[in-house]
Amino acid sequence: MDLGDIVDQYEAKFELYRILITANVITSIPINLFTCYLLLWKSPKRLKTYRYVLLNIEICAFFVDIMEGAVSLPMPLLDIFSFYCGGLARSLSPSGGLICLCTAAYGVYLYTMSLLIALLYRYHVVKGGFSIRGRPLSTRQCYLGVFTLMTVPAILPSTALALSSMPTDDLKRNILKSHPELLPFFEKMPLVGFDSHLFLVYCCVGFGLMGAWAAIAAWCYISIVKHLKAHRDIMTDFTYRLHIKLLQALLAQTVVPIVLIVIPLSLVLVSTVLHLDMVNDLTAVGFVIFSAHTSLNSLAMIFFIPAYRKAVVALFRKLLGSTSRTMEARLIELVQENALLYDKTANFYNCDKKREKTWIEIAEKIAQEFPEEEHSVKALKTRWSSLRTVYTKKKRTPPTGSSSQSTKWIFFDSMRFLDSFTDDRKTVTSMNESDRQDVDEGYESSKEITANKEIWIDEEDPPSQSQKKRKREKNSTDSTSEAIIHLVEASNKQLNDLEHRRNYHFGMEVAQILDFL
Repeated sequence: MDLGDIVDQYEAKFELYRILITANVITSIPINLFTCYLLLWKSPKRLKTYRYVLLNIEICAFFVDIMEGAVSLPMPLLDIFSFYCGGLARSLSPSGGLICLCTAAYGVYLYTMSLLIALLYRYHVVKGGFSIRGRPLSTRQCYLGVFTLMTVPAILPSTALALSSMPTDDLKRNILKSHPELLPFFEKMPLVGFDSHLFLVYCCVGFGLMGAWAAIAAWCYISIVKHLKAHRDIMTDFTYRLHIKLLQALLAQTVVPIVLIVIPLSLVLVSTVLHLDMVNDLTAVGFVIFSAHTSLNSLAMIFFIPAYRKAVVALFRKLLGSTSRTMEARLIELVQENALLYDKTANFYNCDKKREKTWIEIAEKIAQEFPEEEHSVKALKTRWSSLRTVYTKKKRTPPTGSSSQSTKWIFFDSMRFLDSFTDDRKTVTSMNESDRQDVDEGYESSKEITANKEIWIDEEDPPSQSQKKRKREKNSTDSTSEAIIHLVEASNKQLNDLEHRRNYHFGMEVAQILDFL
């Protein structure tokens, strides 16, 4: 048999593994780029710093994908404790192949360190900083620690891998003694050999680093959870849930590489020590499993962090042509869920602090779901007052004539829950001071929504521009007249109520006697 046929047969045997690894890498590239897009342009303001920590994870994962799945694409030849590069590095020398393998190993541990830095950052945010023996670390010291974590631990395994390699001449002599049929591999591809004992030491070093990394990650996770539970009472529900979601995403991102790195190392170590016949197949399976790490990392981040998950849903809705929910619709829902904002009989209706806290929670939710919209508390109060004003006007003056069937305000049905809590004849006087201030601040915004920003359902034909203009002028005049009428009616009613009180006339007589004296 031609010696070249042995190489072809061996490569044909592992063709399926190469295809699966390449497919995973090709699939992960658009997912990774899309995740970077979400981090850079769809992150809410509260994640403006943390998004760069997550971006660092994505970049490291992408680097590992390119080096492991595209450049080196290592295929095992563990009968002689060797690997050969089946990717773009196939045309390089054995020294070049070793450099590619060491670079891929460096990228793997760089990726794990980026995850650890993300956990430490969450710890820093929740605990308010790091301290050693009661002395807080400065910003410069924190940056120095990050740089150290991103360089030293990742260099150790790649250096150990390089030191465990075998010179090419020694590898050839070893092959001539044990497997002379494998000599053609030297002519076809860069074959990198390793000393068996040193290679096992390298695997043990990898296990040790992963164990230490997992222990630190577990300590960070437990400390963060304990701190959040201890300070649960001083956090809003939204803030607490946001911390938990970010921690869940990071936990999933941390578990994935632990599993996907430990599996290949375990398969290599066990099959080598036990001299299993399927040592090469098991190692190739481990590489295939690890090649899925980037996609799983990105999907975990998108699934667990609400801002990115909702951004993806909104994008798909837009691509499919469906109408996404507007910020106004979500604001109406959130106000409806909090009766103390509109029901005078509800608990804490007259508690300004409780009402303000509720508005803050609503603003946080709006900011999470609609990061591109204005979501300050003042802006949302103004928007809600404007919506309420438009609804009151629509309810009092329903459309008449031929145009009554042509247009309908899209939020009219959503605002009907206010019917049980409002009285048209007491609209002005029934508001408390904070609500009245909201209406005053939102007067111009109310006119803007009424005139320009109403969302219409086109049942037949939308109103013409001239009809809209006449309607705006009429509504502006009617609004001023109605406000004056309501103020007069309210004043008269208060006087009438005063005259019918039991002690009113007695009080007037006492006042006259005092004036006479």
